[in-house]
Amino acid sequence: MISGYRVFLIYLILTFYCFGAAMMNEIVEYQSWADLGNYITAADFAKWHTATSRQTLPILVIPMIILTLTAISLIWFLPPVIPRWTLWIVLSCHAVAWCSTIFVQVPLEMQLSTQGYSRILAEQLINSDWIRKGAFFVEIPIVLFMTFHLFNKTLKSRMQV
Repeated sequence: MISGYRVFLIYLILTFYCFGAAMMNEIVEYQSWADLGNYITAADFAKWHTATSRQTLPILVIPMIILTLTAISLIWFLPPVIPRWTLWIVLSCHAVAWCSTIFVQVPLEMQLSTQGYSRILAEQLINSDWIRKGAFFVEIPIVLFMTFHLFNKTLKSRMQV
C-alpha cells in the first residue's frame, strides 16, 4: 500500500529539484540570450533554441509534470497531520504555473524557435516567467510549513509513546 508519507517525501524532493532546475534554466539559459543575440544570426538562434528546448524536456519539463501529478495525488495521500488548506495553495500554484506556461511561455518559446532571436520576445519571456517563479516562491514556504508540520507532529507523537 502507498503511504502518504512516502508520497509527500517524493513531492518534497521533486519540489526542490524542480525549483533548482527552473532557477538554473532562468539564470543560465534565459539570461544568456541577450548576449547570444548579439553574436549569432536570427536563423542560427532559432536552430540553437530548438535544440536546447529539446534538452530541457527530460531535465525540467518531465519532472515538473511528475511533480504536479504527485501534488495532485496528495489529494488522496496527504498525511493527516498536514493541514489540508496547504495542499489547496500548492495546487493553486501549480495551476497558475501551468496556465502561464501553456498560454504565455510556450507561445513565446515557439516564436523564438521559428522566428529567431528577438530582444522583445526574449524580454517578454523573461518578464512573464516571473509568474511561474512567483508560484514557486509561494509554494516553497508552504512546502516548508507542511514539512515542519509533518515532522513536528510525528516527533511529538513518537515521544509520547
